[in-house]
Amino acid sequence: MYSNPGDTLQACLSGCEDIRTLSVLDSVRDLVMNDCDESSLDDLECHALWLSTEEKELLTRFEEQYDSTLCIVNPTKKKFGETVLERYYYDLLRIYANELDRNNALLLVFGFSFADEHIRDLTVRAARSNPKLLIFISCYKADDADSYEDRFADCDNVILLVPKGDMKLGLDVFARGLSCLSK
Repeated sequence: MYSNPGDTLQACLSGCEDIRTLSVLDSVRDLVMNDCDESSLDDLECHALWLSTEEKELLTRFEEQYDSTLCIVNPTKKKFGETVLERYYYDLLRIYANELDRNNALLLVFGFSFADEHIRDLTVRAARSNPKLLIFISCYKADDADSYEDRFADCDNVILLVPKGDMKLGLDVFARGLSCLSK
């Protein structure tokens, strides 16, 4: 629920005020206000083809502003994909977080930089809150260790596997190192 809908709608136009002057706007308004049929869709498509590059960029900026400002699932063909894919992604992250919270959990990280903030935040939180979680992170090269150390500062349960010198840590070396741990 939005506390001030007028301000919220105005925020959608921020930086996109010129959208009100688009020639195609009347056609879009007619399409939205009236029953949609093949003819009106064809007309709209025809108008869209004649938009200038600047007008297309303006519409793209407005769409991005609209999507980031309003929490609305629009009744479009993308609706199913957006809601279902986002739900699956959420479910996967929830399962991941639940597994990290288990006692004696082990996470082996190979080939992942933790650049994805959602996964990074979940992993760091789990490393800090679950002392029984053990995380092994394979650094491809020695220079990569610094970024992992920064991300997992104050986490005693994160172990970095860092290659020496110019060596690169491939999957074969990583697997051999893990097999030594199991003995």
